[in-house]
Amino acid sequence: MTAIRPKFERPPLIEQAITVVFDEMAGFSIGDFGLFWNLVRSEFPACDQAPPLAAQIEQLGELPVLPELRLVVGETLPRCLYRNPDNGEVVQVQNDRFTFNWAKLGDTPYPHSEGTIGRFTEMFNRFEAYVKGRGLGVPNLRQCEITNVNIVPVSDFGAGFEDAPRAFNLPNLKPEGEILVNETYTQITQHLIVQNGNNKGRLHVSQQPVISAADQSKAIKLELTARSGRGNGDLAEALAFFDIARSAINAAFLAYTTRDMWAHWGLKNG
Repeated sequence: MTAIRPKFERPPLIEQAITVVFDEMAGFSIGDFGLFWNLVRSEFPACDQAPPLAAQIEQLGELPVLPELRLVVGETLPRCLYRNPDNGEVVQVQNDRFTFNWAKLGDTPYPHSEGTIGRFTEMFNRFEAYVKGRGLGVPNLRQCEITNVNIVPVSDFGAGFEDAPRAFNLPNLKPEGEILVNETYTQITQHLIVQNGNNKGRLHVSQQPVISAADQSKAIKLELTARSGRGNGDLAEALAFFDIARSAINAAFLAYTTRDMWAHWGLKNG
């Protein structure tokens, strides 16, 4: 399969999250969040916590399922977030999940997936070395995923949400008569990710109108999540899926957006 790697000078991507989910690590405690922070604090000087996220394990061949329900006995460990407020990087850790986030700050250019996956790999290797050194074993990966969040201002393609077909390939709904007028568009779709006839995962696409709380400006949010099927493995297998996932996300992005917007974002190839 030929890799799909379009390059844009000004992509609308504002955030990327790269995640691996693994078996819960027995013995991982609240103190490990602080000990690991000591190892990365020079790069991630800010730290806070949030409730843990439940895994969404894809059952390929079946309809998408809701997040797993877990029976919790006693105190639940939080999710810890290590932030670098200068470059938008965030590392998230819980006892069965590791995520590296890149978020756009100002005019900082998107480093492309080669850069973000490289940073994910570097940080996960450091986390894996930490838990191994603590005698907690090696994380047994159950699933991995990449999420891209794009924000397309309405001002880039029209005057209101009703102009979304100028930027996005949408169902051509034309109501009979004049009693109905298209006002806005929302769509949620799923696609199987197939390589050499084998299902490798599922791509979730969500497109919806949003309004900024800061200045009330209007935009379309296009979120794409490529998630692998259930399986056990190591980082090498995760990186192999990420290579496929990048093509799946790129193929969907090109399919859901118009050529006029490609030109607006400065498509260099493809």
